[in-house]
Amino acid sequence: MKYIQTICLMLLLSTAAYSQSSKYAKTPKPGSNKASTKMYCSHLRLAEYYKDKKSWTKETSDVLSAHARFYDSLGKEGILIFAGRTDYEPSDKRLWGMVVIKAETEKEANKIFSQDPVIINDIMRNEVLEFTLPIRYFENLK
Repeated sequence: MKYIQTICLMLLLSTAAYSQSSKYAKTPKPGSNKASTKMYCSHLRLAEYYKDKKSWTKETSDVLSAHARFYDSLGKEGILIFAGRTDYEPSDKRLWGMVVIKAETEKEANKIFSQDPVIINDIMRNEVLEFTLPIRYFENLK
């Protein structure tokens, strides 16, 4: 439960900052030719081979650590909105992860997500989707 609260709090803070920033407004300023920045989600699932924990090696753990560092660096660069996962064992079909970033286009988002070490090393598969939060009740987190 604490994990879910932490993810929700991260979502709340990052979305509030995102929606308050005129730099990342959905509609460009009048007279601007610059495309608007959007949010994109990478829905991550373990590759079949890695659903068996016995398949994991030190190299697998190292790649997962690099995966976390990759998104941490994107957060420090102002690109990452939030990242999290469901809290289940690798063999459980309910295990999945989600990363939301800011990008100008889906092509740019795909380029960023393709640099994720777990994608490069075929540990996870992902699907990239445009993401929005039209209904929010962040006050319910209190």
